[in-house]
Amino acid sequence: MADTTWTIDGNEAEELERADTPTFTIGTTVDLPLRFETDTQIDSSYPAILDLIEYDAEAVVRRGTTDRGVPWFRERLPAAASVDSLVVSIETGADVIDFEGAWALVVGGDDNSEPPGERRVSIEAFLLAELSEFATKDDVIDAFGDQR
Repeated sequence: MADTTWTIDGNEAEELERADTPTFTIGTTVDLPLRFETDTQIDSSYPAILDLIEYDAEAVVRRGTTDRGVPWFRERLPAAASVDSLVVSIETGADVIDFEGAWALVVGGDDNSEPPGERRVSIEAFLLAELSEFATKDDVIDAFGDQR
C-alpha cells in the first residue's frame, strides 16, 4: 500500500484532498486540504490541527518577504494559547512525489468536517524554508521570526 500521508508538526493525516501536490515556493501561501481517517488520526492528530487553526491569523500573525524574497514573520499568541507557536514542519509519506518537506507558518484554516464521518481540515501555510535547511522549530523561529 502506498504511503501518501501528510504529517503536520508530528500530526498525521491521509493524503491531500486533491489530485496534485501543491506548488511549494518559499515565501508563498499554500492550501493543504487534509483528511483524517484512522482512530489515531481522529482522536489525536485532528484535535492538534484544530488547535493550530484556532486563532484569527490577522490578529496574531504578521508575515511577508524582504526585498530579496526572504520570508519573515511575527506571531503574538495569547498567553493561554493551546500551542506555543504556529510554526510547523510539513512532511510526507514516501510515495508523495514533488515534495521534500518544508517549514511553514500556519496562517489560517477551516474545519470542513461533517461528523460522524471523516474529519477534514484545510490549512493555509506560509512557506518559510525547506525542511532540510533547519534541524528544529526553534532554529526556524530564530532565522525568520521578526520583532517589527
